[in-house]
Amino acid sequence: MTVNDHNATTYTIDNAPAGSYSVAALSDANSCTATSLGGSADVVVNPLPTAEASGGGTVCSGGTLPDVTFTFTGTPPFDFSYTDGSTAVSINDHNSFTFEIANAASGTYSVTALSDNNGCVGSDFGAPIEVVVNPDPIVNAGTPKTICSDTYAVLEGSFGGSATGLLWTTDGDGQFLDDKDPNTRYTPGPDDISNETVILTATA
Repeated sequence: MTVNDHNATTYTIDNAPAGSYSVAALSDANSCTATSLGGSADVVVNPLPTAEASGGGTVCSGGTLPDVTFTFTGTPPFDFSYTDGSTAVSINDHNSFTFEIANAASGTYSVTALSDNNGCVGSDFGAPIEVVVNPDPIVNAGTPKTICSDTYAVLEGSFGGSATGLLWTTDGDGQFLDDKDPNTRYTPGPDDISNETVILTATA
């Protein structure tokens, strides 16, 4: 760039983009040419730091909890904050590009604030990661029943936990009115009556 007739002792380049700036030639109103032009001024634009969460997943109650990992870009050390969906945690001077939460408890994990050693503040934290712990399925077939051979049994099954339903099965030859209804009725078959007993099982 050439500048002519500049009538001041300073020259400012506003909002200078990244680059190395120096004066290549200089002359004044007396037509004197400078021989000492000084050094250069570097403008460095550092990228904003980012964070991305990975890991997590769904496990059954009593199973091994998964790890959650935050991966950073930028210049360490990093100051950052994260949450599990209910509790905020702040970490300072973290001198690594990754941060791992081993055996993370149930929750939704995300970075909420991040800055790096250049003083740059990030805003791109990626998507949250969930850790879901499903309760064990619970199924109860109810209490034993005693009935007459010419009638049926009304069952008292139930389910809970992570179970979304139940299924009745028999080791005999009788019939369920609805084998998916916890409170269905069971009509014994000829073999059931002959054996005088039958085992009905409810499974999730």
